[in-house]
Amino acid sequence: MCAWTCEEILRATEGVPGHGWSGTPLFSAICTDTRDILPGALFVPLRGERFDGHEFVHQALDSGAAASLWARDEVPAGLPTDRLIRVHDGLQAYQMLGRENLLRLGVSVLAITGSVGKTTTKDLLASLLRSRFRVHCTHMNYNNEVGVPRTLLELQRHHELVVLEMAMRGSGQIRELARLAPARVGIITHIGESHLEFLGSLEAIADAKAELLEEMPASGLAILPRHSPFFQRMAARARGPVLTFSNEGPADWTALRIHSLGLEGSDIEIRHPEGTSMVRFGLPGRHNVSNLLAALAAAREFGLTCEELLEPLANFRPSGLRTEVLRLPDGTTLLNDSYNAAPSSMRGALELLSGAPGRRVAILGDMLELGAAEEDFHREIGEAVARTGVAVLVAVGDRSRILARAARLAGVPTVHWAPEREEAWSLVRTEVCAGDAVLIKASRGIGLDVIAQRLRGVQER
Repeated sequence: MCAWTCEEILRATEGVPGHGWSGTPLFSAICTDTRDILPGALFVPLRGERFDGHEFVHQALDSGAAASLWARDEVPAGLPTDRLIRVHDGLQAYQMLGRENLLRLGVSVLAITGSVGKTTTKDLLASLLRSRFRVHCTHMNYNNEVGVPRTLLELQRHHELVVLEMAMRGSGQIRELARLAPARVGIITHIGESHLEFLGSLEAIADAKAELLEEMPASGLAILPRHSPFFQRMAARARGPVLTFSNEGPADWTALRIHSLGLEGSDIEIRHPEGTSMVRFGLPGRHNVSNLLAALAAAREFGLTCEELLEPLANFRPSGLRTEVLRLPDGTTLLNDSYNAAPSSMRGALELLSGAPGRRVAILGDMLELGAAEEDFHREIGEAVARTGVAVLVAVGDRSRILARAARLAGVPTVHWAPEREEAWSLVRTEVCAGDAVLIKASRGIGLDVIAQRLRGVQER
């Protein structure tokens, strides 16, 4: 993290030094967690539903912070006002510091949003660009109003590009993130059912995602899924040129043929601006081909040739908990896709399970934020489980009771339902046998990644 002058801090945050200001002229870093305080840092107290960072300002100063922002009206007795910078809102100040760091370093932004596929596309794009550029990217799930400025504040002088995920739960949120980091390239991966609970329709979801395009400069490149029924709706929001990708039909970047290699990936014939190429892609699943095409389209805009882009794809591996294929010592194949779930990504994961060797076991949890249609979506996935040839289903969570009932009616031989994770784990330990192919997938809030970790741990002991 780069050092900051006091003047830079005050300008970015529109802050006012406290009475008798005696703070340092130079800050070593910006921190929001007292456990990560560096000597000479500026502490930023953020507020959440169950915490308020202002309660830890004294601890931050005692731990070595040179000063702290302060967004409360009153300063409690004993807190040194000469080491405080008053701001209107702590989160807003933090966001402006992230934006200022991006601008002062001159790093170009590639931004990715969409209902599903954001992280895989981000991982692919960052991997491709690192062959020529010094790239930083979103870590873990730092893709919201706190995570995006955090990522921007991690930028250092050697970085040339930053690949950002941008997530949302309602309209206006992508716009706010896009204003913090105006993108040279903006990608929308897919419009799906996630967030229906908050936005009410797929059209509203498409509009919310397209806020990214409206905040890009006129020279910015929008990269959009041509096969989406909302393509024209989103493309109309772009201020600059539009490039398309599709694994289902004509586009600037098109998968003409996809030959599945099962869990080993796919052989893909890709048509691109330089012609046609065959590529072996190490990440399994047809849905991941769409993510690949979006990443390739973006990376080529930075001068990489198609030959440079396609060569390393056979060995690509995504972030953990996303299409993660693990072969356990007893011959069990674990498909750990437990990071998140929506109907479209659940269907893709089941398609992948259908090509796996061994008896098929599905451990599936609730899909959240689907609104009034959630029962229909869970019922549909239960029926899809049966079509996949699953022998054993363990459904987890209140909403997944409907999924379990639909799977049972559709003919899945063994169906269990558990209200929560711990009861599900007892069922999993009983049902999973050596040589099985096991899929684990649910929305993040259900926490099925813990079952994946335990299953892996049991086998590796």
